[in-house]
Amino acid sequence: MVSIYQKKLTPERKLLVYQKTNGICIICQKQVSKNHKTWSVEHYIPRAVYKWVPKKEVRDIVESLDNLFIVHKQCNHNKDAELPTKKSILDLPINQALKKDVLAMYQNIEPEITLYRRIKQRVLSSQQYQCFFCQRKIHLPNCTLRRKDNQQGRVVDNAMCLCFRCSVRAGREAYKRKMVDKRTS
Repeated sequence: MVSIYQKKLTPERKLLVYQKTNGICIICQKQVSKNHKTWSVEHYIPRAVYKWVPKKEVRDIVESLDNLFIVHKQCNHNKDAELPTKKSILDLPINQALKKDVLAMYQNIEPEITLYRRIKQRVLSSQQYQCFFCQRKIHLPNCTLRRKDNQQGRVVDNAMCLCFRCSVRAGREAYKRKMVDKRTS
C-alpha cells in the first residue's frame, strides 16, 4: 500500500489512479476520458472517517493509492454518502487483486469505520432524520456529517447531518454560519 498524504493530488498520482482501473469509472463501469477535467478521484472509504476518528494510520490508509479510484464527475455527484461494506467491496467492478487490496484496507480500519457510522447515526437520530439545514427527510446512507463550527473540534455536540445539496453549500463558510445561526437561534 502506497500511503502518501497529500491535500491535492499530483498529475502523476492521478495518472496512477486512472491506470489502476484502465480508465473505467467504478460507479457506472463506463470508460472515462483521459481528459482529467471530465473525471474526479474518489476516496472509496471517505476522508470523513479519519477526520471524525482521527488516527494517522487511518488517514494513511484512506489516502493510499489502494483507496483512490476514478469516477465521472457526474457519477461522483450522484452517488450517496454510503459507507462501504464487505459486500459492496465484493461487488466492485474491479479485478480480484484490487478487490483483495480494498478488502484488506477496509478490514484494517473497520472499527474506525464502524465508529464513524455510529457517530453519524447518533447525530442523524438526534435530528429526527432530517437535514439540519433544509429539514428534508434523509437516511443514513444519504447524509453527510459536518461540523457546525469549523473552529471547534469534530465531536457529536458540534456535528450536524446534511443532505448532499446542503452539504455542498455548507462548503462556503459564510453560508454555513448563516444557516447554523438560523437553526440554533
